[in-house]
Amino acid sequence: MLSLLLWLGCSDPPKPPTTTPVDTDEPPVGTVDTAGTPTDSETPDTATLFACEGDTGPPPTDTAPVDEDGDGYTADVDCDDSAAQTHPGAAELCDGADNNCDGADDTLGYWPLDDGTGTIVADAGPLGLDGVLTGGSWLSDGAVGGALAFDGVGTWITLDHSELASMVGITLSVWVRPASLQGSSWDTIISRGATAGTDLACCRDSYFLGYYLQGVSFYTDTTLDNTPLLDGLDHSGHVGDWHHLAATWDPSTGVRAVYVDGVQTGTDDLGPPTAAYDGTPTRIGADTNDSTVVLPFHGAIDEVKIFGCAVTADEVAADHAAGWPW
Repeated sequence: MLSLLLWLGCSDPPKPPTTTPVDTDEPPVGTVDTAGTPTDSETPDTATLFACEGDTGPPPTDTAPVDEDGDGYTADVDCDDSAAQTHPGAAELCDGADNNCDGADDTLGYWPLDDGTGTIVADAGPLGLDGVLTGGSWLSDGAVGGALAFDGVGTWITLDHSELASMVGITLSVWVRPASLQGSSWDTIISRGATAGTDLACCRDSYFLGYYLQGVSFYTDTTLDNTPLLDGLDHSGHVGDWHHLAATWDPSTGVRAVYVDGVQTGTDDLGPPTAAYDGTPTRIGADTNDSTVVLPFHGAIDEVKIFGCAVTADEVAADHAAGWPW
């Protein structure tokens, strides 16, 4: 056995010594070898430690929170200390992130359509706005994971949530694989339609994204004038293949835009309009006119996202390429 006397530099008389096991010739005291026998089978080596008067232990380590992104908010209060635009009180950007750390981002809803069974369609977004499925059949060969097949007659998803009645901007994003497109009418992908007896009544939706005459159509009910944005292109070639569609509306400018596979195909500027809402549920795969479900979609739908703001063209391209922001 070896005994060591260790004197810590002190200006005051030392405290009474204490003895603790140490190991100078083998692995640490108590380590078990592969045979299951403690390696320190002999009397443990010891060291006698003399500590200074008033010493209560080792010096404290500096554990004060740091501000990694330099935005003036340390990690203990900043919900993302790697992004300078994110901190308590920050302006909320249309970027799919919780910029002001209030627990909510711009996402109103995100329905991956990967449920695979049942009639409850789960919302993977922050608000948990699940939908209810009527008809349809679940698919395993979606654009991303699973998807849902719409028969063009009696299939739709009802999202009866007032949170989806965005009046401060909107972005609709979706993957579709049409089985057919009507050449003389509308094919609804996402809509918030109208209830009988209201100012909207027939055909003035809060918002609508779909095909019209085989082109992409988007409208918000701008001051009740029912003016759609049509890209004027022939997308009949979409039948049988997956394509990404998106539409945005910025009420601060009145600018609307539609995108196909990450590329803008149409835009207009109606000035700063106000969209209307009469309490009608949002639907995926069908529209609502005069309280009646109409204009169903025939084909498969996947990865439905609704944001309460107008995302940028770059963000639409990123969504198409890699599922931004998830």
